[in-house]
Amino acid sequence: MNGKLFLFAAVLFSCYSFSQVGIATTDPKATLDITMANPSATATTSEGILIPRMSRTRAANMAAPVTSTLIYVNDVTLGTAGGTTSEVTTIGFYYFNGTKWILLNTPVGDKTDDAFINDTGRVKIGTNAGGTAKAAYTDVVFLDNGMMGLGLDTPQSGIHLVGVSNDSKDDIRIASYHTTPGGNFIFQGSKGTPTAAVKLASGETIGQMNFEANTTDGTPSFVNAGRFYSAYKGKYNGQQTSEFGISIAGPSSPNFVIKNNGRVGINTLYPTAKLSIVADTISRGFALKDGSQGANKILMSDASGNARWDNLSVFKVRGTLSTTGVDLKIAELTNTFVSTNSTITLPPGTWEVTSNMLVVNKDLLLNDARDWFFLKTTFADDSNLTNSTTDIQGGKLISGNYQGPVNPASGGQKFEMITGSVIIKNATSLPKKYTLIAGKTVLSNTIINTTFVLKDAVVDRFGSTNWGENSISAMRID
Repeated sequence: MNGKLFLFAAVLFSCYSFSQVGIATTDPKATLDITMANPSATATTSEGILIPRMSRTRAANMAAPVTSTLIYVNDVTLGTAGGTTSEVTTIGFYYFNGTKWILLNTPVGDKTDDAFINDTGRVKIGTNAGGTAKAAYTDVVFLDNGMMGLGLDTPQSGIHLVGVSNDSKDDIRIASYHTTPGGNFIFQGSKGTPTAAVKLASGETIGQMNFEANTTDGTPSFVNAGRFYSAYKGKYNGQQTSEFGISIAGPSSPNFVIKNNGRVGINTLYPTAKLSIVADTISRGFALKDGSQGANKILMSDASGNARWDNLSVFKVRGTLSTTGVDLKIAELTNTFVSTNSTITLPPGTWEVTSNMLVVNKDLLLNDARDWFFLKTTFADDSNLTNSTTDIQGGKLISGNYQGPVNPASGGQKFEMITGSVIIKNATSLPKKYTLIAGKTVLSNTIINTTFVLKDAVVDRFGSTNWGENSISAMRID
């Protein structure tokens, strides 16, 4: 017991005398210098310093730890992370920073700073992060004039990238994680400087992307193979306008242009329609190969505008003739029309309707060359058979003159033809029926003989199938 007190007193006396304490050394180099008891590399004895070990709760209960106090937390299952232990969430060494316990993190991985070096007219990364020399085509260089080189020492543009990555890799990739998805790649065209910008004039380029092909081995020689560009076109009707164009193989004029009004031009700068194509030679302006193509076919569309090739054909509709027609007593029809019961049904669209009708004098009353009558025909809606339909565009009548004489009085019939056409537009969405009507005759006043007069003349079965010359047909013209 007396020996232990003597040793403690000796250590205490040396601390006050020399202010440096050595453990396993007689020549301490610091306030506390601990040397291994057995420095042999093959020794198996335990060495080191044991830092106080405690739970998170015990650390939290320290009333007033001194800043820089070091502990080892070996249990975080007790208590909660809060107050001075708000950062104590895992087992490890912690030090007190004056406010709370902070984990002593040990860096992992690469611990070597990248080495930037000064070079003539430039600054570049001289070594890799691990301190090794950089491989060819992996340089990162900043010139004094503001140009940046990635993969080369001598950039020739604001940012000059030489991609020599594996063939399965991309040279440039843009990943966007905005609230609204979609990455932005913006060309801003201006003149002047960032602090003294000068606006573009109409026709000047906003930005362009050039594609250049190497045509030689060894030192490359690049030629322009194509470009995308956008040009400012000034104001039009108070709106700022522009155009987008594509040139192939470097012509002075673009092969493809999109105007801000939505018009597209192929081989022309000035499209006059939504799509304008200027071909170099005949039959080289447009080709559609969908399986319907063939020699001498024409381009057709359905109601939705879907295009296809089809054979050239005429859309024609035939009318339906009455089997009986109508006997026309011409003197009674000077102010009205009557139905012939012959009809034609037209699908929606505009049609040229042709009528060919034979006029046969039934009673042989026109015995004098001065005797005649003029007969008018037209087409009517079924709802009103006394007047021509309002669907007729332009002239509404198909008319003809019947001239005497019919000699001798006991002889055979005399014939005339009434032939012509009208334009009818069915503006509805369904097929519509139209009826041929005849009448509103004009008569001569000649007295034929003492027994009969012209007013008694009758046209025999007008509009019927009895006469082989009769027909009604229509051809679509829109």
